[in-house]
Amino acid sequence: MAASALVAIADRDVRLEESVTVGALLEKAELLRLHDPSQAVDLYTTYVEALRSNYEQGKREALAAISSCSTDLAAAELLVRVGIAIAKADDDFSPEELEMIEEICACLGISGLDPMALAGVPPARPLN
Repeated sequence: MAASALVAIADRDVRLEESVTVGALLEKAELLRLHDPSQAVDLYTTYVEALRSNYEQGKREALAAISSCSTDLAAAELLVRVGIAIAKADDDFSPEELEMIEEICACLGISGLDPMALAGVPPARPLN
């Protein structure tokens, strides 16, 4: 939920489509089925509100939660895929959302990943 919130708010505009996608992913993803969907949505909302009230502190807290998944390959992969799904939800994969997904990848220790290619979107800029 931390990754979802970071990507959703990356362009400073949490859209309904992004929040709806969070709910849809909760229903589909096997790993997420282990948790109560209403609690997960509440956690997502908590992260979004923390980011809105104090972006830097909220971002630190969200990235700390994300880093706890860095040793679990399946969880790390899921976080990146969820981030991409949230970014694509409103049909506007913004540069800010791309940067946030790259930051999430770095936090997870993932390097050399092309999030745009995974999303099926032509690259907006060359990879570093």
